[in-house]
This record gives sequence, structure tokens and C-alpha cells, in this order.
Amino acid sequence: MIRFDASARRLTLSVRDLADENDYRFSGPTPLSLRQRAALGRLEHEVHQGSREENVSSYRRERSVSWETRLDGWTVVVVGRIDGIYTDVAGRTVIEEVKTVVGAPAEIEAVDETTYPAYTRQLQLYRYLLEAGSAGLEFTGGDAPEIALHLCLIALPSRHQHTLELPYDRAGCQELVERRLRELLANWSEQQAATERRRQAAEQVRFPHAELRPGQADMIAAIEQALVAGKPT
Repeated sequence: MIRFDASARRLTLSVRDLADENDYRFSGPTPLSLRQRAALGRLEHEVHQGSREENVSSYRRERSVSWETRLDGWTVVVVGRIDGIYTDVAGRTVIEEVKTVVGAPAEIEAVDETTYPAYTRQLQLYRYLLEAGSAGLEFTGGDAPEIALHLCLIALPSRHQHTLELPYDRAGCQELVERRLRELLANWSEQQAATERRRQAAEQVRFPHAELRPGQADMIAAIEQALVAGKPT
């Protein structure tokens, strides 16, 4: 959902976009169709969140995150939605992200924070943005509570669950945020420059012959009409 508003010089993107430009939701070989995979994923999220709400009084599902900064003359807004937040017995604020993956229970148990790097970075970025003053938990960086990061993996189709408590590197998250944002802005600028070059080149195209051959005028007119109408040529 990366959106560039050139007139307002505003970039809006999600935490997932920051975590990685690749999509890890359907990682690995799967015996399920993508439609089945997506449907089962949504169902398991609902079941897990419902169970949390019944058993953990402090649990809150689907908490929104929004963080804004300025970079190179642009306003950058990062948004996201945390699957669940609760307070554990040690008094820590736990940020929980639920991910469904296709695999046997033994494979899920062998997973560590390096297996799905985008999932790990997504959780770490939630903590970074909250500590940087996100409105998600309504606190500022100075009075942020201790935060734990829990990645809950649910295996499909067995529904076996395995939860990892992830490490946190604030400096690494800061470097990632700055690098990814600069990459996105640089790539957009390059695309805009390339578009302008193509536009200027198109204006200089001239018919290479002194006269049109029979039928060519009709072809040119038909192509122009199709382009204006946005139809295939």
C-alpha cells in the first residue's frame, strides 16, 4: 500500500512495507491453493484472538499504529495494525504478531528469528515505532513500558502453535527505517525521471517517410483513439 502524493510531497506506507519489499505470507511450497491458504489464515487469526480475549483480560486485538516523520522534504507516514497487545505476569507489554505458515509441527518447532526475517523485522519495527512516539499505545518515548515481542506461528493444516520471543535491536531498526525510506524515495524519483524522459522522447517521434502508404492514416487514427480511450492497441 505504498502511496506517493507528489503534490503534497507525502509518502504513506505500512510497517510491512518497511520490514521488507518481498511478501512472505505465502512462503514455501504449499499443498493448499492461495485462496484456501488465505481463508485458513484469516480463520486461525480469529480463533487465536478470540481465545486470547477469553483467557487474558488485558488482551486487545487489532491495535492501530501510526508514526510520522520528515525526510528530504517529504512527510512520511507509517501505518500498521498489531494483531494483539496484552500485559504479561511480569508487567511487560507484549506485542503479539500471529502468522500462519504451511509446515509440519516439527518444522514449526525448529523455526527461529532468522527463518522468516520479514516477520521478525515487522515485530521489531512495531516496538521501534511505539517507542519513537507512535499513537498506538498512547505513550511517548520517554515513558514507554518494557515491551516484549512474541511471534506466534500457527502451522497449517495441523494448527500446531509455536511462539518465539524475539530479540530487539533499536539501532538496527533505526538504520532499517532510514535506509528503506531513502530507497523508496530514490526509486520513486528515478521512475518519475524515466517517465519524463519517455514523454520528451515521444514528443520528438516523427513519421520517417514523406508520405503515408494506403491504410496507414486509418491505422494511426485507430491507435490514437484506442490510446485516448485506454483500450488495448
